Amino acid sequence: MANRRTRRKNITLFVIVIALVGGAALTHHLRIGQWRVVTENAQVAGNITRVAALTDGTVSELLVEQGDYVEAGAVLLRLADQDARASYQQALAALSLASQELAALAVRAEVQRAEQQRHTERLANHRRDHQRKIQLAAQGLLAEESLTSSQSELTQQQAALRVAEQQLVEIERRLGSAPLRQHPQLQLASAELRHAAYRLNKHSVRAPTAGYITKRYINLGQLVEAGTPLLSLVDPSERWLEANFKEDQLRNLRLGQPVTIESELYGSEHTFKGVVAAAGFATGAEFALLPPQNATGNWVKILQRVPVRIEFTEGLQSDTPLPIGASLTVTVDTHQRDGAALTDPTGQRQPRRAAAQQRDYSGDVEAVIAATIASHLAP
Repeated sequence: MANRRTRRKNITLFVIVIALVGGAALTHHLRIGQWRVVTENAQVAGNITRVAALTDGTVSELLVEQGDYVEAGAVLLRLADQDARASYQQALAALSLASQELAALAVRAEVQRAEQQRHTERLANHRRDHQRKIQLAAQGLLAEESLTSSQSELTQQQAALRVAEQQLVEIERRLGSAPLRQHPQLQLASAELRHAAYRLNKHSVRAPTAGYITKRYINLGQLVEAGTPLLSLVDPSERWLEANFKEDQLRNLRLGQPVTIESELYGSEHTFKGVVAAAGFATGAEFALLPPQNATGNWVKILQRVPVRIEFTEGLQSDTPLPIGASLTVTVDTHQRDGAALTDPTGQRQPRRAAAQQRDYSGDVEAVIAATIASHLAP
């Protein structure tokens, strides 16, 4: 009898416990669980830039190491540049020679103008003398031979003036009508010097953006070709999450919903905040090396995962860094369901397109060109 009462009491306690647990689970689901979408298939994503060689050469100087932080434009390494430097010096000498030739041509033009003026004045004097001799010859005061000699000298002076004028026209055509510093010969030599400076600059490999060196693929003395990856650079200023949710988890996800992020690196001691930003319109399987082909007849239905982009709403602090690829647990609060659905293409945000500013690191080549020209040509 006592055993029956004890058994009945235990069964009652068990039913009460089960009821309490079930009630608690139901209450949790109704109040919290049904509004939460959780996945552990998430990781930190970011911009990883592979810095490649722009020309062939041998690594002669390595200025950074893995883990170093570099500013945009900083020199990462240098390639042997003897040939390119020789071409630069040759182009610089060609510009100096062109400047000297134009300077000499300008001086020659001034001399030729003076020569033309001299012949013009001499011709005017000969004409006056010849007119007087004609008058004297008409009065019988001058011999015919003197008049013939004066006419010959006048003809020779006219020919000399025409030669001087033609030579001046030739020189002025070579100089051109534009200012001397805009002469095509100088423009061509300057362009060749700029190109030589650009080719020389290719031997200094610079950081396209600010960031951390995460991987080095080359060593000193290594011969590289144009396009060979040299270093990997991570930009810490822009990082986001890529969370892979199952298909049935996307039903209640909306753009702008708040996200709680927990990393394996810091555990529950430190959590991050984010927001649902966008979703990919292709499952992860479609980007696999061998994507599924349903037309082969051996297809097996598998619940797929869709990548969803989650952006941080709070800046990552330096004391709690999250490396790219770190594993995360993502919890999305779906209380707010009036936003645009992830599967609605009209609700997707506009992609951010920012034209990268082309930087010129060819040195102060314009100052070199100006100084070289100024050393030979007067202002």
